[in-house]
Amino acid sequence: MNRATSLRRVGQTRRQLFNAIDKPALKPLPLEFYVFAEWRMRRAGLDYHVEIERHF
Repeated sequence: MNRATSLRRVGQTRRQLFNAIDKPALKPLPLEFYVFAEWRMRRAGLDYHVEIERHF
């Protein structure tokens, strides 16, 4: 992240905003890895949407 320049509208740097807003909301990483995977062959439509189990 760019620590040097402050944002004009906010008057703080990106790091300051991250530390004030985002960092307190972060949760610790889980102890176990997430292993679930499901592989299927699908074709994307002309609009690049892919339907899986009636969801896009």
